[in-house]
Amino acid sequence: MKRKRFFEVLEATKHSWKVYNDTFLMSLARLQFPQLWDPVLQPHFHGMEEFEEDCRDGSLPEYSFVEPSFQLNPNDEHPPHEHEFWEQFLLRVWKTVSGGKDWNSTLLVITFDEHGGCYDTSNLHRRFRRMRRAIRVKMAFTLIGMECGFPLY
Repeated sequence: MKRKRFFEVLEATKHSWKVYNDTFLMSLARLQFPQLWDPVLQPHFHGMEEFEEDCRDGSLPEYSFVEPSFQLNPNDEHPPHEHEFWEQFLLRVWKTVSGGKDWNSTLLVITFDEHGGCYDTSNLHRRFRRMRRAIRVKMAFTLIGMECGFPLY
């Protein structure tokens, strides 16, 4: 049985969603998942200017995903990119969301992957990497009324 991607579930369940990215290039989320290449899905992909407008006007969709720029003028904090640009991008997102019309009913979650940010350089990460073969922790939560399970290594 083919597992659906998160964006496919949002689309199938008719929940509103958008991906905003800080470059004129194709969104990395869209680039990585051919299921998102369908031209019908184009209205879900926007730049940072629309993110700022949607926050200001209180018109963010139920789910918003904000991406930094990964290639041109990168501000994603992946090595060897400058941390300062990521911090400026994060501050821009924070100010935009917290200054928006619906701030009191908005949940902002900031995530890092294993390639960037402080997580890679912490001693805890090194210890946890040694342990990950021995343990696998599952975290479950309810998101938009559906159960999701994610392995944590």
